[in-house]
Amino acid sequence: MLYEGASTIIVNGEVISQSPRFTLSDVDVITATVDLQKVYDYRASVLGQSTSFDKEAGPLSHVPVSLAPLRRMDRIVTGSLPNALSKVHFAEVEEIAVGPACWLWDYLRRAGMSGFLCPLSGGIDSCSTAIVVYTMCHLVVNAIKSGDRTVIRGVQKMCATTDRSPDWLPATAEELCNNLLHTVYMGMPQQSSAASRRRAQELQESIGAYHLDISIEGGYNAQKDLITSAIGYQPTFQVFGGSRAEDVCLQNIQARLRMVTAYQFGQILPVSRNRVCPTPLLVLASTNADE
Repeated sequence: MLYEGASTIIVNGEVISQSPRFTLSDVDVITATVDLQKVYDYRASVLGQSTSFDKEAGPLSHVPVSLAPLRRMDRIVTGSLPNALSKVHFAEVEEIAVGPACWLWDYLRRAGMSGFLCPLSGGIDSCSTAIVVYTMCHLVVNAIKSGDRTVIRGVQKMCATTDRSPDWLPATAEELCNNLLHTVYMGMPQQSSAASRRRAQELQESIGAYHLDISIEGGYNAQKDLITSAIGYQPTFQVFGGSRAEDVCLQNIQARLRMVTAYQFGQILPVSRNRVCPTPLLVLASTNADE
């Protein structure tokens, strides 16, 4: 679970302090100075009765205890005023982006993995998934620029390679995305269109992800030929005269092969990219209409 923030201090119905929403920090602390007498007076006005304090109503006992350093008590202490809050309300599309982005960073950091692998089909589902990771990279880079030591240590640990300084830090979201997000287009010459391949390539270039464009035709044909060699039957796609069952069978070969390939490259890419600690990549998947 991820708490989105926006804890508030409210005095007499007015917000005087509020924590940020969707940040990468584990803890946010907010403070305010509250005039309790104003709270009492406000409640009295609501209830229609007086709670004024009469100093002559009873004896006062003075004790040698100070709630603040005496040198500060010579100043007039006033309650915090209603805060002109920074933006705390997000549009729905913003929440959809930054909420999962914060969760992905928290999960990645706690899992101790080297980044993510997202198979790109050129469609809107996998594109949306990749964009959430790109949003995460923006949040991380902003946290680095603000000096968040926890985020800085996390980035340096998971992105450390044997061929650059251990103090390396990304300057842009695209640079971080190239280290954390790995995208793979797994095409089939007969089934994959040039348009889908181009869209996957254009997305990768716009966000800076480390991208691979590979053909799974060899693996697909080997798996399909296994059917023929075992039972002597040649399955055919429905558009070429085959049955519905054959069509589903052949589509599932592609889908399962892409899944196996994704985990295969998720395991080996950190090694090939010279990571100091080559833990696997977390594989991100999307189903139909996830956008």
